[in-house]
Amino acid sequence: MANRRSSYENETDALIEDEAAPLYDGEYPPKRWSRQPKFSLAKLRPDLSKPWPPVVRLVLLLIVLVPLVNWIALAYVFSRSAAFFPPLLRTSKQVLLLAAHPDDECLFFSPAITSILQRADDATGHVLIMSSGNHYGLGAQRRIELKGSCKALGIAEQNCDVLNTTDIQDDPTYWWPEERLVELIKDHVARWNIDTIVTFDSGGVSGHINHRAVSAAAVALAKQEGAPNVYTSATVNVLRKYSALLDLPLTSLAFVPRFLTLSDSNNHALLVGTFSQYLAARKAFHSHKSQMVWDRYLYMLVSRYMYFNTLSLSQS
Repeated sequence: MANRRSSYENETDALIEDEAAPLYDGEYPPKRWSRQPKFSLAKLRPDLSKPWPPVVRLVLLLIVLVPLVNWIALAYVFSRSAAFFPPLLRTSKQVLLLAAHPDDECLFFSPAITSILQRADDATGHVLIMSSGNHYGLGAQRRIELKGSCKALGIAEQNCDVLNTTDIQDDPTYWWPEERLVELIKDHVARWNIDTIVTFDSGGVSGHINHRAVSAAAVALAKQEGAPNVYTSATVNVLRKYSALLDLPLTSLAFVPRFLTLSDSNNHALLVGTFSQYLAARKAFHSHKSQMVWDRYLYMLVSRYMYFNTLSLSQS
């Protein structure tokens, strides 16, 4: 009887111990209970410890080297070649940079004007801005800022003029009257004895309506008897505009036949600035304190117009 009771007690004690024991003695929580995601973002991250395929490395190397070599060649080695810098520009004496607003001269034309002044036989630079840029009431300040910009670009202060006429005011919705623009431009052409004008093309570089109006007036002037030569700077799409020197190889392809055939045609020019010219352009824009907002700093890094200009001669 004692043995049976003892056995019963032993079984009861064992049962109690089993009930008190944890239901699962492995890892907690059990794997079958955990909610594992079907995929992990970590798997999508590239493994940077692994070397890139040779083809990828070669492509990246070419993307960097080709524009760099192209820039060195055109800015330092072949900068005075007639294929890129035509005789009509090389022999210019009085060159007028014609723009719509203060800061246009350095944001869109600095490679062109500095290249002409440094590479031409004996050229003097002039700047004519058709309005003071008074759209936000800063016209008086912007007129003063232009003087510092001209100095940085190598243009004497007395050769820089900003107009402020009632019918030609900074307005992104108003097309300036062509006849009035031609009249004002002709006055300065006669005053400075201008033989070459550099300005916008029909796209206005940025599409601004005032830029395009200035271009239309300059082209109209070029058709008049005895007018100066008018070169317009090419407008490109947004992707090319903000690809800095990466756009130079594509742009220079059009000049390869001219270079190989030793052409000295005056119809087109590719003016690529040196590093010192780029720094001059940055210094010029820093004179425009009222326009120094964050996107301008980015513009000075990535815009092709800070590094080179392609010009086309407007046919008379």
